[in-house]
Amino acid sequence: MKLTFNIPLAITRQWLYMLTLLISIFGILLPISIVAYLNFYKVLIPKPITRIPLRFDPFSSNEVGMKSSLHLNNMYELLKEDPTIKYEIGLNLNVVCNRKNYDDIYNINSAFSIEDKLVSDNSFLLNCDTRFIYNENNRFIPYRLRFWVPPILTNIDKLINIKSPLTVVTGKQLLELMSEDERTSNALLRLDKRLVIDNNNSFLEMKIQWDGMRYYMLNYYFTSLFIGVLIFWIPSSFICLISSMIVLLKSTGGKKND
Repeated sequence: MKLTFNIPLAITRQWLYMLTLLISIFGILLPISIVAYLNFYKVLIPKPITRIPLRFDPFSSNEVGMKSSLHLNNMYELLKEDPTIKYEIGLNLNVVCNRKNYDDIYNINSAFSIEDKLVSDNSFLLNCDTRFIYNENNRFIPYRLRFWVPPILTNIDKLINIKSPLTVVTGKQLLELMSEDERTSNALLRLDKRLVIDNNNSFLEMKIQWDGMRYYMLNYYFTSLFIGVLIFWIPSSFICLISSMIVLLKSTGGKKND
């Protein structure tokens, strides 16, 4: 016994129209809208953070503390693009709490100078408390349960990341502090205590202080991404929908007249 099903051609055509429309809106226009917003973001905010590697060396035996020399030769082109932009200069240090300073809290004074001109004189706290370090490095495993889980799930490193703001200056002020000879612009960062610092992962950061729309795009990235994609996606999807309806009405209307 053979069963056959007859589906009206009009219904099949309507479903194909709907399927094509959905694929166009969600499979083509939505990815294009995401790429368009990301390119728009890249044009408005090309490089929000510039990192300059730090390499600390101890002072001579007569002095206490550490220093790191920096070369600012590559900063000229960036600063000259728009001297009115404000930059937040800060430290991003990875410090190891060894046995000498374990479970202690220290106040570290820092001084940042360009061409022997003092730019910032600041300080930050180094907290080497066992519980504090563990909580900073382990967000999901509580401190009291650290011995009850496999070691691979916990980070027991004595390394702590410190982010300390130094100052806020404009590009014009930085250019005035630098040497007129672009090849000899140097800076110096001083710490008043000797620390064990990971030089491979410690930087001087120059973060652009955007204002207006770019401030929200940078600080509320995912919210701005969602709103921005909708701004690109909704008009294009609406145009696609209207165009599809017009084509469908013309094709069905023409056949009815025949």
